[in-house]
Amino acid sequence: MNAFGKMAAALFGTALVLITGPAGGTTGLPCRYEIAHVLQVPPCIFANGVDAHGISPNGRYVSGGLSYCDDAWLFVFDTQTGQRIEIALPPGGDSLLHTAVNDNGLVAGEYRGPNVWNGFVYDLNLGQYIGILGPGVPGGACHVSRINRAGVVCGTRQIVDPLEFFRTAYTWTAKGGFTDVGLINGWSTFGRDISDSGVMVGSVYSQNSIDEAARGLVFKNGQITTLNVISEGFNSIVTAVNSAGDMTVSGLISLKPLLGRTFVQSDGTMQPLVS
Repeated sequence: MNAFGKMAAALFGTALVLITGPAGGTTGLPCRYEIAHVLQVPPCIFANGVDAHGISPNGRYVSGGLSYCDDAWLFVFDTQTGQRIEIALPPGGDSLLHTAVNDNGLVAGEYRGPNVWNGFVYDLNLGQYIGILGPGVPGGACHVSRINRAGVVCGTRQIVDPLEFFRTAYTWTAKGGFTDVGLINGWSTFGRDISDSGVMVGSVYSQNSIDEAARGLVFKNGQITTLNVISEGFNSIVTAVNSAGDMTVSGLISLKPLLGRTFVQSDGTMQPLVS
């Protein structure tokens, strides 16, 4: 990494925003980290802390959850202004599970409570929630993975009896609502990442998102593509995608011991990442 970047991390109930220095050596990894911001909450008789989940691609916004005196809140920290915005969870929510934020100040995440497990989208510019993302069946769960620059959310939600395992990958927009990928040959689909160009990736699986039979999933312009197993392996999972269409693909090559490999797929060519 030649340019300076930013990342968010959590340590003992405190969130840190780090600035990474230039890369060095043969690994291409940053060789220096500097603490730019420390996010904390005042002490309380109950357990409390700050947990950073996401950072926008341009490094401006950091999103996450904070607990203070047994109350849970969504927060967004603006690294340009130094302002931390604290936002109450939607009605029925008592814990925040995950967040992601884009360059335009749209925050996506998921929360749960005694009777709900939903996703949400919050607009910093409007100062309000613009979408509550529910499961496809009462009593089920809706999980949020990512939100892209255009505000398209991807994730996974239950679509049949919540006691059953079946889930579908989905995309969601404020104007169009849900587009469910659905089951493939009776198997569940999992949405893990979405590019700014609108390509969603993930996996097709039977019992869990990294099981032996899993296959990588690409959902582009309404069309579904499943990938073959990785080289010398027996499954595949697409974990990330960028706007150029480059993808990271992981898979298992051994169960005992449990070993895996990761590849970068670009222009149809798979190149292994050396561990």
